[in-house]
Amino acid sequence: MLPLLRQIETPHWLERLPRPLVIGSAIGGVVVYSLAIGAMFGTNRQLIGMALLALPLGLIGSTLLLYRFEWFVLILPLTGLAMRPIALPAGNGSELPISMLLTLALSGIWSLAMIKRRTWQLVPSPPLSRPASS
Repeated sequence: MLPLLRQIETPHWLERLPRPLVIGSAIGGVVVYSLAIGAMFGTNRQLIGMALLALPLGLIGSTLLLYRFEWFVLILPLTGLAMRPIALPAGNGSELPISMLLTLALSGIWSLAMIKRRTWQLVPSPPLSRPASS
């Protein structure tokens, strides 16, 4: 995790601030954000509370998607099994399963990553079983 944090470029004005001030403001921001989420759920505003919860979870998910794309590919069979009742209506009485939509989204992200890298090839993986040598 530390090498990932070292790769993040910080603005020059942030590097000049005292480190305890930066850490204290980050912790204070998280505490205020948590209190806001708790206040939304406490006053029976579940939709706003869920939106506030979805923001950091979406940020964490997109960061993981950028750095560990293979984890999301491994999630595909689990979504097919665990999220079978969840489907989006598509008209005429048909439904789109959530696992198919996730597959389409991951395929699109994979295609965009190949366009960005300008390489049209599969990422090599280590062989699962080596052929027997004679």
